[in-house]
Amino acid sequence: MKSRAILSVLAALLVATLACSSLSKSPESLPSTSTPVPIEQAPTPTPTPEGGGVNEGFFDLNLSKSDQEGLEARADEIYQAMIGASGDVDRGALLEAYAELARYEHVGGEWRSAGPAPIAGVNLPQGQVPGSGRVNGFAIDPRDSQIVYAAASVGGIWKTEDGGQTWKSLTDGQVPLVYGGIVMDPQNPDTLYALLGEFDGQVSSTYGFLANGLMRSHDAGATWELIGADVFNAASVTALVFDGEGTLYASSGQTQLFQAPDDQPEFGIFQSADGGDSWERLASCSDFGVCQPQDLFPGSSVTAYLGGFMDLDISGDGTLYASLCNVECYGTHFLRSQDGGASWEELDLTAAIDQWTTENDVEIQYVGDDPSIPYLDGLEIAASQSDPGILLAGGGIYWKGQDENGRDVDGFWSWAIRSADAGDTWEWLPEAGDYCTGEGSSPQCTYDNIVEIDPTDASLMYLGGSLSTEEDTFNWIAIIRRSADGGETWTDMTPAVDPENFLHPDAHGLAFDPNDPNALWVGSDGGVAYTADASAEAPVWEKLSLGMNTLLFIDIGLHPTDPDYIIGGLQDNANAFTTDGGQTWHGASQGDAGHSAVDPFQPNIVYSHYPPYFFSRNENGGEGGADEWFGPNGEGYVDGLDGSDNWLFYPPFVVDPVNEGVIYFASNYVYATEDRGDSWSVISDALNASEHGSVQTLALSLSDPQVLYAGTTDGTIWVTTDGGGEWTEITGGDFPQRGVTRIAVDPTDPQLAYAVFGGFELQTPGEPGHVFRTADGGQSWDDLSLNLPDAPLSAVVVDVRDPYKGVYVGGALGVWVLQDGADEWLPYGTGMPFSLVSDLELNPETGIMAAATYGRSVWVVEMP
Repeated sequence: MKSRAILSVLAALLVATLACSSLSKSPESLPSTSTPVPIEQAPTPTPTPEGGGVNEGFFDLNLSKSDQEGLEARADEIYQAMIGASGDVDRGALLEAYAELARYEHVGGEWRSAGPAPIAGVNLPQGQVPGSGRVNGFAIDPRDSQIVYAAASVGGIWKTEDGGQTWKSLTDGQVPLVYGGIVMDPQNPDTLYALLGEFDGQVSSTYGFLANGLMRSHDAGATWELIGADVFNAASVTALVFDGEGTLYASSGQTQLFQAPDDQPEFGIFQSADGGDSWERLASCSDFGVCQPQDLFPGSSVTAYLGGFMDLDISGDGTLYASLCNVECYGTHFLRSQDGGASWEELDLTAAIDQWTTENDVEIQYVGDDPSIPYLDGLEIAASQSDPGILLAGGGIYWKGQDENGRDVDGFWSWAIRSADAGDTWEWLPEAGDYCTGEGSSPQCTYDNIVEIDPTDASLMYLGGSLSTEEDTFNWIAIIRRSADGGETWTDMTPAVDPENFLHPDAHGLAFDPNDPNALWVGSDGGVAYTADASAEAPVWEKLSLGMNTLLFIDIGLHPTDPDYIIGGLQDNANAFTTDGGQTWHGASQGDAGHSAVDPFQPNIVYSHYPPYFFSRNENGGEGGADEWFGPNGEGYVDGLDGSDNWLFYPPFVVDPVNEGVIYFASNYVYATEDRGDSWSVISDALNASEHGSVQTLALSLSDPQVLYAGTTDGTIWVTTDGGGEWTEITGGDFPQRGVTRIAVDPTDPQLAYAVFGGFELQTPGEPGHVFRTADGGQSWDDLSLNLPDAPLSAVVVDVRDPYKGVYVGGALGVWVLQDGADEWLPYGTGMPFSLVSDLELNPETGIMAAATYGRSVWVVEMP
């Protein structure tokens, strides 16, 4: 669930929301396949009229944990771990680091892609679907419908020339970027615009500074150039549209930008008459009194820019429509310009809101009790091209009411509204149902929200987002909905009828084939899907992500003796494993998954966790869904764990390779088990130096497993030499005040260890360094950064074998090595595209080193 808050209370509400939803002391039923438990305090609903084909009632409440839960926590953690620290920074620092990378010759072998591309079957309650990384949008060549471009979040821009049967990456030579969509020039299909940044999601809130403009190609994706960096610095380009004369209009915004650079431009709407070379500002947040920069945490240097322009569209007569979010999109305004953006007016949604609240016998909430700002969590807009008066919009809506016992209750749902008079009046479309919130379990309509109208027929409308749940089976359905009568009735395009109808939840983009609008492309957290017949009663969806190695891995584990076995945890695609060196990957567990490992004594047993602290175990090599991973009660192996600790969304654990059954798992405390997770006991005091600090990494000595190191998000390191009996802080005096992302211990010497840090040196002036080494168990540390470019690190391993002896680190600049006796770091291996390395694992027995990436799946180099 995305944690949200309002202005001065943002931080407090963030902590409170996470504490009550994700970190309760009594574990809730967690995997998405567990039987959902409807909330009992909900008000009695007014049923949605029959015929919608999606929900039986508008308030068909189901607040079980979904695989979408924790979006905000993911954002804070994934990028905090890989490229994070507090303080201001801009993407220029990363660009300088890449320029420095180019000056070095690579050493070592050839990295090969080990997939997944995609996972053969990600587990849904009703079955499996192939799974690749998140796809946010498409551009289809009107001259040839077989030519399609896809924007894959952190995975780059991809192109197919055979209708999705095969794909090739167009951006392997680009630095890692976040792609929110792709738009084709309608007058010149060889000109493409890739929108940088995501308005909301895993990478937006803390590290939106990686977005700074548009990537433009004039040669069908062969080459790219950055444009608009000064206009869109640290802001996502949320939409780009063309008018009939070829003029471009673009909008910018970010639900949360916690670390904005000093030169952060104000979010706005912009116009370009020269193809994007120059931009003129047409509107700003301040024109409407919203998007003011906020001091997020009193006394800190963190400035939050909250909201902005979520969407922008243009109708067939050239009228512009925009949605403007304030306070992280809690309050949303609709704007219209009938003069090309020269002036804007706010549209009135009162009638639709009154209809919604009256028919459902609840009240809408207002931002700060201000009745002029209804609590609408972002709205997407679709303006008809064939009938300029027709508009469709949808997003989240907060409500409050009373249950049958008179107790106050509140909740969050989504709604769809329609206008037949170009936005002058609006009406609620009740049969559209709740389409983008995950059935009320999380306010995520700023994350997965599709609102579209067929370009040739205004009566054909589409909504998409998360999912609905079948009442009896709990299958996930209604990820995409279609109306053939202007929104009066809706049908489920993704029913749980046949695997060909299944679709991965969290849909982000929908595109019409310009030569056949009945043919649709959909992008989701599971990759690419296509249907040739959207009007079918139960459309057949082809999953067309073959060859797209764009999965977002958090961590991987290697087999002790089998070089062909790898298991990993992924964002929104659970666990996956391969038994053939990466040729095929099999889905495992369900939802999200983080750190993963193989038992060194019984390799058929594998471990992972469902965020935040539900430790999971599988005794069949990873095969199976949630039932085979989360224990007999479906709540994970959590006996003895305290859910009120400071658990990261992806907390670390390490398996003892010497003492069978022993595993260490950490929040801000360290826990140990001697029975593979059946029971846990705490073995440390709180190791966090700050109120919200957590242990981010654990490292166990192979030569003396009584020695265990722990590194924290607040830059401290602790060690125990007696298996947790006593802990000593060994934080180096020269450490930068940035998170310790990983620690590695020399396999032959428990006193020799290496610690790596995320973030940029410019975030901690006077405290440089990314790699530190101790040879005396932490009594003293040396800065071993040497010539490493200033870029975040997230992984480290040590090899003591003579042919490969050295220290290897991974992060935003790929993999580097400091060879034994050398005085400079060198890039290691060739063939891996620029990508964010989230984990490195080395097994000297099998000769395999594997790199997990956040956006480009897994890469392997053989080191026999």
